[in-house]
Amino acid sequence: MKKSSKSLVEKLKRSLDTKPPQRLQGAEFASDSCSVAGDYGIGIGYSFSQILSFCIVLALTIAVYANGLDGDFLVDDRPLIVETSDLTLANGLKRFFLSGMWNFSSLHISDQVLYRPVFLLFLALQKDAFGLQPVGFHIVALLLHLLNCVLLFAFLRRLFPQATAWAPVLGMAAFALHPIHVEAVSWISAQSHLLATGLVLGALISHIRFVEGGSWGNLAFGAILFLLGTLSQEIVLAYPLILLALSLLLKDRRHAIGAGAVAASLLVYLAMRRVVLDFTVPAYPMTWAKWQTFFEFSILSIRNLVIPWPQPFYLETPHGEVGPLSIAATLLALTAAWWGIQTGRGRNAMFMGILWILLGILPSLSAAFNSPPRYSLRCLYWGSGGLAVLVTWMAAVGTHRIHRRTIFLGVGLLLLASAMAVVVANRTWQNDATAYGAAIRFNPDSSAGYEKLALFYERGGHLAKAIENYQSAAQRSSGDALATNLENVGHLSAMSSLIPEAELALRQAALLAPTRSSIWVGLGNVAYMQGHLEEALKLYQRGFALDQGNYEACYNLVLVLTKLKRFSDARKYETKLATLHR
Repeated sequence: MKKSSKSLVEKLKRSLDTKPPQRLQGAEFASDSCSVAGDYGIGIGYSFSQILSFCIVLALTIAVYANGLDGDFLVDDRPLIVETSDLTLANGLKRFFLSGMWNFSSLHISDQVLYRPVFLLFLALQKDAFGLQPVGFHIVALLLHLLNCVLLFAFLRRLFPQATAWAPVLGMAAFALHPIHVEAVSWISAQSHLLATGLVLGALISHIRFVEGGSWGNLAFGAILFLLGTLSQEIVLAYPLILLALSLLLKDRRHAIGAGAVAASLLVYLAMRRVVLDFTVPAYPMTWAKWQTFFEFSILSIRNLVIPWPQPFYLETPHGEVGPLSIAATLLALTAAWWGIQTGRGRNAMFMGILWILLGILPSLSAAFNSPPRYSLRCLYWGSGGLAVLVTWMAAVGTHRIHRRTIFLGVGLLLLASAMAVVVANRTWQNDATAYGAAIRFNPDSSAGYEKLALFYERGGHLAKAIENYQSAAQRSSGDALATNLENVGHLSAMSSLIPEAELALRQAALLAPTRSSIWVGLGNVAYMQGHLEEALKLYQRGFALDQGNYEACYNLVLVLTKLKRFSDARKYETKLATLHR
């Protein structure tokens, strides 16, 4: 094939004024080429110092994430992996492609908006391999993160061929050790972000091979990888726009052809969603308040990319999170962009990094239109690849040795701080107690964290702590949610023989939700424990009248009627009991 089209590398060479790096005394092999990039046909040699620094970054990444390998299943992991028998390859592969993601969980949510069959398949493979041992899942997640670092490094090395050998290593390190990635790497259910990012980075490298004169097979392979990425996580949906922006920046029709190919893959993905979920894009309410939340989420994303501490975890995102730190981070980012424009060097690379960030986080910002809106750090994983491009560009455009040393020293100190932050942040993802504790710290006015933490303690048999957290949740809720929290306080208090507290909580719940069968059954249990059998009978009958499918109400009616020696009435309920599912 004739390479009449100018390559991405050649065009970026013109915009980068840097000279080829000087040979470091004793730091390189005798040959300039070490040929360790052959996996993707990227034929640029690697110096010994670059290989060494590359390996050091990977080793450091493993070290800082090692304390997260003993983490338990938590939050969504339980309904998605632990509490369901549907997530297995034993029942066939095609069924993963025929329904929404949560149909395979213990929740069986009817309102489906997530379609991630490749991710489900990936989880099923792990569950079949490791069973319910979370350490296997965590090792796979860390390996995926390392693979993504390698792919990103290969791309950066090709993007900045004349930059100093350290520049792409710094860019990769910024990605590998960025604290915002802890949620994606250490939370098993967030593996979808790692998987989709790896697939689309592979698609990007395949696209570059096509642009630089590769075969049409490279184009097709990249389109397939992108399709698999979209079927893993929606966060990568804007990738075609990144390629389209490249074609406009570099004025190369082959970039436009590549953008068209992945756009075709995107149409296939949307068609699959339409067939399976009966819609392509969920209809979100576009109110002014939602757009305000969208703006807040955008600023929060910039802040967390630039100043990634503290690391929030939200079950419900509070309003007014755009504080001084977010504004400072935004101003810092704008200043850096202005400086880049003023330097006049490598503008195309700078613009690509900025577009990658903006378009990379765009799909995640749709969460601002959810009810309730929920901001997630894991959604920045793919978009932060653009930050790696910008870090590499900043290192590449330095013209004076002191300038470069200043950059490397500053970035090095930041990476050291980032590594320490990763180690600390990993402890948030040890179990439900640490995760929901973080949710409470970052939004103490929300009942969601207290409810989930109470459920964790209840599941572990720590009833006193569960009651305490349900009470805290009740103080922060209203309506049906308040009734549910009071009911839970009542049931657990009864189980703990705290009879007055149980009766008070259940009667308060009954005032809020008088048609809820389970509340009256709970009050019946309290009366039964006090020896008031006739009162218990009336309460059980009221609960059963409200819901004749309530197994506990029917069973307790048999029990109390037998105690009262009303055997004929008890037999009627026994007959009914045989038809109910426990």
